Amino acid sequence: MIDVYAVAAGPRRPPGVAGVEGAPVELLDHRALVVAVSRHAAAPPSTRAAALAHAAVCDELHARSEALLPVRFGAVYADEPALRAALDERHDALAAGLDRVRGRVEVGVRVGWDPAVAGVPAPDGPAPAGDGAGGGGGVGRTYLLARVVEERRRRAHRARAERLAAGVHGALAPLAADSRHTVLATDGLLLSAAYLVEQTGVARIVARARAVVGERAGLALLCTGPWPPYHFAGVGGEVPGG
Repeated sequence: MIDVYAVAAGPRRPPGVAGVEGAPVELLDHRALVVAVSRHAAAPPSTRAAALAHAAVCDELHARSEALLPVRFGAVYADEPALRAALDERHDALAAGLDRVRGRVEVGVRVGWDPAVAGVPAPDGPAPAGDGAGGGGGVGRTYLLARVVEERRRRAHRARAERLAAGVHGALAPLAADSRHTVLATDGLLLSAAYLVEQTGVARIVARARAVVGERAGLALLCTGPWPPYHFAGVGGEVPGG
């Protein structure tokens, strides 16, 4: 079995770290592509240790490559001819993807928040006993009114979260060649995003993120990276999988 780590341009020497289950990592040349692989008697296990080994190989290769498309963990082929057939099928898309990420890295941005400090109504809370108009209706009416109030609060909570997240993301996206972001709006986490930036632009986008988040009450910032472009490996074509 062949376990695939990444498709790359530029590396001439295998990484200085072992692959999954301690297997040596080889570099296979395939037309304009270089593919990092390890060979196994059976499909490697899907364990945390294996995933960390896979990531370590990608990190090491990224540091010595002109461009790198990490392959998702667990991409396994029966043999080398099967892998090369898949690479032939996707060669042009993979070459375009390498051009897309060449000289670029991924920066992760996570924004936490305290909704109360950020001025967001709590999504849940006590419901009124009536609508203030003196109407009747008993328990059923009270329940319906409570549901209306709860839904309004949830919508206000989500709308405020989306506005805050849009403000942060809108300030960072122009500094990146591409981006991925998700508004989470949980009690502790507002935004999770990844930005594809030039290697020379990492400090700039991190500084901008700190400034933008610092201007908004109740927000906290965590920047990670620079990483291989994990979130952008499929740009311009699907990365091979088993």
